[in-house]
Amino acid sequence: VVATSDGMMVRIPFELFVEPSTRSGRNLVKLGQGQWVVAAESAVGDEMVCLGTLRGMGLIFDMDQMPIVRGPAKGVIGIRLGATDRLVGMALTTAMRQGLELETNRGKVDIIRPTRIEPAKRAGKGKAFIKRATFERMVPFVVEQTW
Repeated sequence: VVATSDGMMVRIPFELFVEPSTRSGRNLVKLGQGQWVVAAESAVGDEMVCLGTLRGMGLIFDMDQMPIVRGPAKGVIGIRLGATDRLVGMALTTAMRQGLELETNRGKVDIIRPTRIEPAKRAGKGKAFIKRATFERMVPFVVEQTW
């Protein structure tokens, strides 16, 4: 699953990565002018997608609301953004108490998770999480090795 800064989402199957890449690489996401990839995660298919925007909006929806694409695509709308808003982070979760961790411009870490917001339909505006601050960046998660 790939999320871009303009709120678009692309769900790409692993079968596209089986064949070796060409000399020029592999193009899987079509980006418009001034857009970039915010996050990319591997998924099984039963996860929920958690999205957060710069202006403090958050949205959660089921992954099966996104179609699987077979070639380079612009994708589908994950969250509707205002004129001055952009997507800051995306996370996939299967647990109710886990989600997207975002840091505000004041240093506070806030988590967009299913216990705080009811999962909704894809392509909505989302719910306001913060009013006086903005989400600046996604907090990276650390994978711990248990072996």
